[in-house]
Amino acid sequence: MDQVAPSPDLTPFLFLNLPVNIRQYIYKMLLCTFENPPENLKDNGCTLVPIRITKLQHDIYPQILRTCRKINHEATVIMRETNLFVMVTGVIRLDEPRKGFFSKYIPMIRIETEQQEKDFQKACVMTHEIYGSTKSPGILTDELYKFILLHGHLPLLCAALVVSVIETLPYCDKMLAVHIIIILETYEDISMLLSLFEKRQEKLIAPYRSEFKGFSGFQLKGNIADGSKDVVLLEIAQAPQLINPEGPIHGLQSMEAIGNEFFALGDVENANQIWCPALMTIRRILTLIQRRLLHETHDPEFIHQLMNT
Repeated sequence: MDQVAPSPDLTPFLFLNLPVNIRQYIYKMLLCTFENPPENLKDNGCTLVPIRITKLQHDIYPQILRTCRKINHEATVIMRETNLFVMVTGVIRLDEPRKGFFSKYIPMIRIETEQQEKDFQKACVMTHEIYGSTKSPGILTDELYKFILLHGHLPLLCAALVVSVIETLPYCDKMLAVHIIIILETYEDISMLLSLFEKRQEKLIAPYRSEFKGFSGFQLKGNIADGSKDVVLLEIAQAPQLINPEGPIHGLQSMEAIGNEFFALGDVENANQIWCPALMTIRRILTLIQRRLLHETHDPEFIHQLMNT
């Protein structure tokens, strides 16, 4: 028989809201397995059926507990594997309008209490911890941020972190932070194929591989094979190279023109959404140049074009 999908107009109900007689009938169907028990005599003439029924009564409570734990375990695994939440702990500096960018353009849920942290931690597959070191004169007070976001929005966060002073001060070689990524245990079936397990790891760390190139203060821990971890860290530590400096210039000029069109029409919000990534790209390139990570872009003309974009 074909299953009928529930109507979206139906309101879900609780089991305890059912009438008592219906609940009792369900209990009988599930638990009373001996309606007319046949005689099952042992050698001494005693029947085992009453003993089995009595034992069943004492087993009901642990059975319900085990079932609830099983449901909670399976549901938690599916939720974590489907939504892929990441918990981020770090410092957001207040010396520029970047705090507003984080909260407005990166969808997140701010964590403000220890209980919230414990609850959300159970739903996360990965954590991103940002540890600062020394502070420089002229930098305003830091504010500790703790929040979760979907893994799908992680590239936005990575791009913002790379070009911000969370990583380094502009035009300064002094390191201000270390990024520690921890892949958490997801309680998946231990029989999962190794190839699927490795693909899942690659999916989780992909945003960092593309955005954190050239950053030596990157650490990877947790549920990841040593071989995979070594490959990722080596790839991230390698300095990026800008083979064609004209490419970024043309791209930035195009973004500037699109933003100007939106601004001329009075659409300030869309203009900002175009200009903000452009400014982040400029800052990232300038920071990388200062740290001598770009090998072929020390041409003064390139920097002049970049600053005048």
